Amino acid sequence: MGTRRKILLTVLLATLGCGNHSSPFKAVSTSNIQSQPSIGVTPAPTVTTTPTPAPSATPGPFVCPLPSSRDNECRKEARSEYFDAVEQSIFQLIQERPELFDFNDIKPNTEYCYKVRDIGAYTAGVVLRLGQRGYCAIDDQGEEVAVKKDTNSFNEQFDIILWDGYIRCGRGMYVSTCYPSAF
Repeated sequence: MGTRRKILLTVLLATLGCGNHSSPFKAVSTSNIQSQPSIGVTPAPTVTTTPTPAPSATPGPFVCPLPSSRDNECRKEARSEYFDAVEQSIFQLIQERPELFDFNDIKPNTEYCYKVRDIGAYTAGVVLRLGQRGYCAIDDQGEEVAVKKDTNSFNEQFDIILWDGYIRCGRGMYVSTCYPSAF
């Protein structure tokens, strides 16, 4: 390749690499240009470029993939499918957000039924932690949490706060199962 062609190619590549336009490619130098020996016809130069990687997305909050349903019947079952997940989410919240609880004010005759300082944050925190565990959950009327997982055939209702502002503890927090899911 002649000297004149190299200069023109360098100017062209420098012009394309400058300015405020957005390009998915990095600027290249003439050191990346490879030429073939001349046999009467000069082949076009080969230019190698490196694409700029796209920024990685930050994962958002859990969004339930199951559709809502409204015509249902709710009743108390002998056994709750989701009790352990709800209780573990409450324990996790106590560990991660201790400022939400008064550890000096415990409901008599209980182990962990602490007075809740911020009921809205408490309920939202339990719903969030259930979502982190892969459950669909919503704050249902301020003191109940509705929970479902992998199906719309049913959901369970849990009353996670007592009327006087303490955590509702133990199996008594399970209220009912709704067929099909109430949300």
